Amino acid sequence: MNGLPPLLAGLPDRDVQDQDTCGCCKGLDVVTPLRLENRPGLTEIVYRPGTYADFRASQLARLSSAENVALRRLKSRETDDFSIALIDAWSCVCEVLSFYQERNANEAFLGTALERRSMVELGRLIGYRLRPGVAAGTDLVFLLDDPPGQIGNAVRGKLPAPSVAVDEVAIPSRTRVQSIPGPGETAQTFETIEDVNARVAWNALVPRKSRFEAPQNGDVGCWLQGVTTNLKVGDAIVIVGSERLTDDPGSERWDVRKLTAVIADPDADRTRISFTHALGSVDPPALPAQTGHRIFAFRSRASLFGWNAPHPNVLAKETRGLYKLVDGSDWTFTIDDSGVALDGIQDGWVAGSLVALTSPSYVELYVVASAVDDGVANYAVSGRATRLTFDSAENLDTFEAAYRSVSVYGKSEELAFAETPFVEPVMGDALILGVLVDGLIEGRRLVVRGRLAQALVAGEGIELTEGGETHAVEVGERVTLIAAPRQVSPGSSSYEWRLRAPGGFEGGVTAPLASFRFVEAEVTTPVVAETAVLNSVSLADDTHSKLNLDDPLVRAYDLATALIHANVTAATHGETTQEIVGDGDSARAFQTFQLKQAPLTHVSAANETGAASTLEVRVNDVLWHEAPTLYGRTAGERVFETRTTDEGATVVQFGDGASGARPASGRNNIVATYRKGIGRAGSVKAGALTTALDRPLGLREVFNPLAAAGGEDPETEAGARENAPISTQTLGRVVSLRNYEDFARGFAGISKAKADWAWDGEARRILVTIAGPDGAAVDPSTGDLFDNLVHALRTLGDPFVRSTVVSYRLATFKIDLTVLVAPDHLEEVVLADVEAALRDAYGLQRRGFAPLVTSSEIFATIHAVEGVAAVDLNKLYRTVPPDSEPIVHRRLRAQPALLTPSGDLLAAEILALDPAPIDLQVMT
Repeated sequence: MNGLPPLLAGLPDRDVQDQDTCGCCKGLDVVTPLRLENRPGLTEIVYRPGTYADFRASQLARLSSAENVALRRLKSRETDDFSIALIDAWSCVCEVLSFYQERNANEAFLGTALERRSMVELGRLIGYRLRPGVAAGTDLVFLLDDPPGQIGNAVRGKLPAPSVAVDEVAIPSRTRVQSIPGPGETAQTFETIEDVNARVAWNALVPRKSRFEAPQNGDVGCWLQGVTTNLKVGDAIVIVGSERLTDDPGSERWDVRKLTAVIADPDADRTRISFTHALGSVDPPALPAQTGHRIFAFRSRASLFGWNAPHPNVLAKETRGLYKLVDGSDWTFTIDDSGVALDGIQDGWVAGSLVALTSPSYVELYVVASAVDDGVANYAVSGRATRLTFDSAENLDTFEAAYRSVSVYGKSEELAFAETPFVEPVMGDALILGVLVDGLIEGRRLVVRGRLAQALVAGEGIELTEGGETHAVEVGERVTLIAAPRQVSPGSSSYEWRLRAPGGFEGGVTAPLASFRFVEAEVTTPVVAETAVLNSVSLADDTHSKLNLDDPLVRAYDLATALIHANVTAATHGETTQEIVGDGDSARAFQTFQLKQAPLTHVSAANETGAASTLEVRVNDVLWHEAPTLYGRTAGERVFETRTTDEGATVVQFGDGASGARPASGRNNIVATYRKGIGRAGSVKAGALTTALDRPLGLREVFNPLAAAGGEDPETEAGARENAPISTQTLGRVVSLRNYEDFARGFAGISKAKADWAWDGEARRILVTIAGPDGAAVDPSTGDLFDNLVHALRTLGDPFVRSTVVSYRLATFKIDLTVLVAPDHLEEVVLADVEAALRDAYGLQRRGFAPLVTSSEIFATIHAVEGVAAVDLNKLYRTVPPDSEPIVHRRLRAQPALLTPSGDLLAAEILALDPAPIDLQVMT
């Protein structure tokens, strides 16, 4: 800029400075043209040789110059003199010309241009086109009508999803769904971008919530099928294995227990029973059943015959002598190996049933070999009895000593075990369903939705760590899993946890699974969702399918609320329209047409620019292809190029027959199909897309479980000023570390990027940290922006260099200020201006990956506000460690991207001003 030629030919290059220091000769020298001095990096250049006053003064000085002898006779300097008026008029002309010449000079440089057209033309010189903006994307979940006769659906939680779909509903691409706008918003239309076949059975697949678990040593209860078990507290049951029933009559693999609780669960059609004490025995040592577990309820209880015989002491001495009884002794009760006699006739005691003989200190289990009605006379009594013989006589004589107190439990009825419910969260890359499902194919999109999983701390010494700060959680406290736990290494018992403690502190800890006990999430726990891609479907067992995913789930979901939606398709912002563009004319070169609808939708793509147009142009029903430029195209190529007007309309231009073919002549033979709608307005929140403008038969409802993301407005002049040079640095390939950063920053939908080297223990890796427009996080599970950027970097980058893309970490800082307001200024106005200036300079939207925030910068920002006389910085600190102590830190550092020793990828931080109100006081 320093070597620009003079604007007015013939005028010498004069210095504005002269030897006149007292001003007495002012107005006697020629001062134009002024010397032009422009240092590099200016946002505006000075390119005017003078102003009106300068030009007028220079011309008046020339009237008195000795070089102009012919002008000596012009003695008057009055403004009404004709010559002076002519000088005045010519000075006005020079003023106007120099002004526009300066503006033209500024428009000739990318760093100083203000007009959009200048930006466009300057960009074309280096092959750069202003980014057109990108449509936001999300996933849509379609729910179909329930089969006839079914009330409710799995989403409502009333009934499980049916295992067999009655119909398939084809949901074609370009199915339109509109958002319900919130305050200050307008309705946005999204369209699906792929065909998908939906089934009722895939509305909401429910994860398996129970599994059969055989009763184990130490269990104090189990689950039974049904709610009409006719059990009550105090009833006796037996859990016995095949070891006792079929293998060995002397096996002790059984447990007789009385019930302490019977709790029915009608919703799941099962009953929970609890025992008086745990299964297994310590004294004498015994283990519960091991295989072939069966459970029986004893429906009847009886006593042995003679249990109520009168004590011999009540008999006459002579009578006792007849029985040869010793004075004071009871009857000599005996139980022979043939079995026992029960008091009275017992109905339902049949061969093959189970019988438990119990005394206050002992119990024994037998299988009835025979049961017959009998009459018995013994112990001075007689009566009817049921005589039982058993498959074993083991320890029968043990009950003789406690004959009167023996209880015999019988009339056994077998019950069925139910599956045991569990609360382990839904996570990992293998999801077991509660039903069998078929028809799902590889590559199908799934959405997993539910509350974040929670757990109770069960181990001692659990401390969460974040940024150097630690927070201890006590045993029994409830924590929320922010992410799914990851195994430290294959075969390791330790896992890495990312948790939120009571009070909101979030941090990580390494601990075994036993340190936490999963519980059902509270109703206040946030509901989250993420997209997954199906790899395959296999059988978990005969009645349950397993969904194998391409990648493990990022989060852990509460089992009770988790749902897996399989009627899912991707959708992007915009609405398809078709129009007749115009008439082709082969006699015209470079024929142009303007589309009637604006703005033209561009979607995220894995190419150099990160965006792809949705425009299709056909001439006589033959598809023509869009090209970045017609330059270098051959005469027969059916191509066209597009450009965007200042008003946002799209102009289509065809070739001249040498650089691209000319369209054939015809009436209304050029037709365009495209989508309209673009930008951040399409970044609607989760659940906003619920109005189906196109409703296939059988569709009940539609919604977006994830917020739309990736939308970006068309590039502004300021953005082009920054991004245009980047295109010349990358040239469509990614080689150096700076290339990775520049390529990501120039990718449509990405506004900030930073590349860093990191060592992963084996090789160097490039970590690319990215941020979306206005500091939005780029979520890998939402839309295609993240995946497209990763794919583009891998395709265009060095195949021998490992690279990882992560969304940035937000860190905030706080300020405490005391401001002295200058006289004659309103305090409230100045304080408001100070806060606005700080938020403008250090807000998330303006803040990049700058490594430092310094107190000197803050002082400079505040002193630039009109009305500030002085300022005192009381506190400057980060809200999270390090430098989180509330004092004045002269500089705050943003943490760079790094790879931790455990393999965690930590993105680079963007250090921005905390959104909470700034602590501002007035200095008195």
